[in-house]
Amino acid sequence: MDNNSMTYLWRPAYLPVLIFILMMVSFCSPALGDRIETSISIKTTPDAPPEGCSFTVTGTLTDSTGSPLGNKRVNLESSPDGDQAYPFERIGTGATDRDGRFEFFRGNNTPAEFIRVSYLGNAQYLGSTSEIIPVHDADTAGAKPHSSRTSGSLLLTGSPDNSVVLLDGEVRGVTPLSLSGIESGPHIIEIGKPGYQNQTIEVFVDSGRTTTFSFSLPPAGADMRYAGMKSE
Repeated sequence: MDNNSMTYLWRPAYLPVLIFILMMVSFCSPALGDRIETSISIKTTPDAPPEGCSFTVTGTLTDSTGSPLGNKRVNLESSPDGDQAYPFERIGTGATDRDGRFEFFRGNNTPAEFIRVSYLGNAQYLGSTSEIIPVHDADTAGAKPHSSRTSGSLLLTGSPDNSVVLLDGEVRGVTPLSLSGIESGPHIIEIGKPGYQNQTIEVFVDSGRTTTFSFSLPPAGADMRYAGMKSE
């Protein structure tokens, strides 16, 4: 019997082994796709800051084994009443350090509110949300209507991109920027970027509406007549 005949006779013997390997790979593949659970701790310093007191929000992001998760984006979120039936407003974004720790700062002129920190997750880790903490006497200030009923939104676009936006003295992000849950009434917007002249303007936010502002920051030293901000 030649080698070709021997090869032909041995091929059927390998078939059950191949089928078994394929079944095992198919069975195990969903497990390989499972994402790892995470958890977030949260605290304020000072503890339970009273109205008119600035404070920091700190905590740690860990996986299900308690190992810290570094270089992960986390969001600081706020609600006027802590009602989880309504969306919390994102008021800050940061990243964890190599030990999974994060830190946010809130000024003394921020309102009574309920805050939490969230992590959206990724392909490897599930998202998670911290416990909710009342600050500035929010838990003793009485029930408040949710912000969606007494607030509006702001949309800021213009030139140059990545200009820093302050709303009532608090840094809220860079342009283009959309902000929701803004209390209806007058507010002060400041927009600036290195190499350009800052702009400050008072805006009025209508309840249930989105107010759009477009701006143009003049280069440093330019005539302010070439600057502009338009409300829609």
